[in-house]
Amino acid sequence: DGFAFVRAWYPGDAQAIEWLNNNVAGSPVILEAAAPVSYQWFNRVSVYTGLPDVLGWPDHVSEQRYSDQTLNRLTDIGIIYTTPDKAQAIELLRYYHVRYIYVGELERQAYAQQSSAGLDKFDAMVGDTLSLVYRSDGVSIYEVV
Repeated sequence: DGFAFVRAWYPGDAQAIEWLNNNVAGSPVILEAAAPVSYQWFNRVSVYTGLPDVLGWPDHVSEQRYSDQTLNRLTDIGIIYTTPDKAQAIELLRYYHVRYIYVGELERQAYAQQSSAGLDKFDAMVGDTLSLVYRSDGVSIYEVV
């Protein structure tokens, strides 16, 4: 069972990933934390759901694209998660056709060490441009409406 360690080490992510697998049909794009190197816990949502994300593993993607395209996506993901500017975030979300935004412990570690304003904006956007579709055990998933 290749998912057993996730249940043991990352129970919040395990529950959220199982929720996505049981409740999301098709191939909508999901936004999750990204790192400049592969084979870490980054991209865990796309790996365990099969859903496309904005970047994937950067070093793999850079083999198939120009290097600045990978860097642009990595930068834009950081902007979406950290900017308190709702309009800037929604513009980038629409540009990448993002339907779901995943915020778990890894996103908080990667993007909210100095300020949580960027992540807090997602709750403020609920009802307007986002819908909160999942929240449990430290993970929130928002749907872009």
